[in-house]
Amino acid sequence: MAAKKKYFISARGNDLAKQWFVYFYDDNGKRVRKYGTINQETTVEGRMAAARALIADMEGAVPPRPLALRMSAYLQNRKSEWRQKTFQTYTSKFDTFMLWLGPRQITKETIGGFLAEVARTRHAATYNWYISFFKTLLKKLNESDLMPAVQPKRANSSPASYFQRHQVQRLKAYLIHNDPELWRFCQFVYYCFIRPGELRLLKVEDVLLDEWKIRVPAAVSKNRKVQVVTIPVAFRCDLEGLGERTPGEYLFHQPGSPGVPYSMNRMNKRHRKVLTALGFSTAHKLYSWKHTGAINAVLAGVTVKELQIQLRHASLEEVDKYLRQLGAFDLKALEDKFPGI
Repeated sequence: MAAKKKYFISARGNDLAKQWFVYFYDDNGKRVRKYGTINQETTVEGRMAAARALIADMEGAVPPRPLALRMSAYLQNRKSEWRQKTFQTYTSKFDTFMLWLGPRQITKETIGGFLAEVARTRHAATYNWYISFFKTLLKKLNESDLMPAVQPKRANSSPASYFQRHQVQRLKAYLIHNDPELWRFCQFVYYCFIRPGELRLLKVEDVLLDEWKIRVPAAVSKNRKVQVVTIPVAFRCDLEGLGERTPGEYLFHQPGSPGVPYSMNRMNKRHRKVLTALGFSTAHKLYSWKHTGAINAVLAGVTVKELQIQLRHASLEEVDKYLRQLGAFDLKALEDKFPGI
């Protein structure tokens, strides 16, 4: 009886610029490479999932899975249309499903089994997202009959907690001493309400020092429109040195590579390490700096209309809803004048 083949993954040092492959040695000792759809994936996690799925297929002598290939092709074709974060979110969810699926075929039963596992182990919001994901994808591929009869769960989501003043001072002192670059990143989020995912893609030339404005290009902004925010006076002195940097380089970039921005989660991970070191709960996040800026602006007397422009929200109602989610209620008069009994 022939010995079972051993399969290996060549991840090329997790370098996404190189071709990854799965290899094994045939009966003559010759190395055989198999690429499958591995290099269609754009993340390390995605490529690893595709490589494992390829190995599972080869080990089980499973016939090709055309629906999986069609799903993958559909997502790849949307890459130029979707925001990068949207594309990465969809492909990450697909990779997670394929890794769970292993050598099995995509059927109504396997999709249902996967959703049941997600419902058991993940947050309700994640479960609901997966339901929407499968409904959308299967409809686009004219395979809606494969969608199992499942119902969304009630999901109560809340925004990241904002930092109180004493917490801000503690974080500021720690960051200035231990990670000044991360502190500068947090300042942009706090003062200008730039989303972390947008900020990592901004370039020096997007900071208009003569006008004290920041231009968020359409390719970077969440709604795909060019948007402009102001730089508050309290932040301006920290940015004067930008005039000496090369206009085309990223504000925050890989060390020694001004033309390469940080990866999607680089700053989030650095910030999380700081929060963990200082004993903060998971209710606080990097995004908390945006919420903190909004809260402090309201307390300082900034009008809701000004806040709407700086937040780049579509309406005053959207700003009001946002502030209420954060618990920012203007009850100063009630606090001071409420009559005693």
